[in-house]
Amino acid sequence: MSRKIKQGRNVLSNRQRELLTLMRDTEEELVYEAGCAYVGLVATNKQMVDSLLRLCAIRLEDGCEFGGFERYTINGTGLKLLNGDTSDLELLR
Repeated sequence: MSRKIKQGRNVLSNRQRELLTLMRDTEEELVYEAGCAYVGLVATNKQMVDSLLRLCAIRLEDGCEFGGFERYTINGTGLKLLNGDTSDLELLR
């Protein structure tokens, strides 16, 4: 089953855009531990983390699995999505 990728800036929800913008502008990591996720002092949930991972907009930092929490950073695809570029998503189809 193939799904059509939305074109332009609509591919991100408002909340996804807000979190990615915050990560980009403040260079903060998204930290997830025991059901709670934060970018700085802004809380979110595991579903949001999973949705950003499905879009390949964030990546898990190496070596964080030993500390009991997961750290994610925005990546090149996340930066492109903030600019409305969905070309990387086309490769995932």
